[in-house]
Amino acid sequence: MRKEFPFFAILLIVIGATMLLDRAHVLLFGWWLILWTFITISGAYKMYRGFLTPAGGGIVWGTIWFFVGLYFVLDELAIIALPGGTLFPAFLIVLGLGFLLALLRQPREWHMAIPALGLLVTGSLMVLAEIDYLGRSVVLEVIRQWWPVILVLFGAALLLNRGVVRKSAS
Repeated sequence: MRKEFPFFAILLIVIGATMLLDRAHVLLFGWWLILWTFITISGAYKMYRGFLTPAGGGIVWGTIWFFVGLYFVLDELAIIALPGGTLFPAFLIVLGLGFLLALLRQPREWHMAIPALGLLVTGSLMVLAEIDYLGRSVVLEVIRQWWPVILVLFGAALLLNRGVVRKSAS
């Protein structure tokens, strides 16, 4: 029987030690910093486990947890802060990265490229609009008009991928 890495036990030790250091005023941490650090570490572990398992599950959620947690850790430490309007587009980019990592884990699931590219492009355009590199109204109109194309392409890719998987299984 293969023993798994005692991630949860080590995580509890690290959180407890951090809280003790905070209460002893050795290192000053806040609850939010501890929470976001926990989410970041959990996301990294979920991504790691997703790459190890044959099914590859958890990569998308692990990516989201990791990058969102990392952003808020850096924000709590006053290292980085995104302007208010760029937070949602940045989340779309992170979600796109999650799908891209899932695609890298299982290239046979090539249909994941469509939401990955759609989210990455949409988020990037929205960030460029927020920092006034592109006209905001033009970007929002293009997204509003053309986002259903991503749904159509993703649905078609799912159907095509299903046929390819069935043929290879036969």
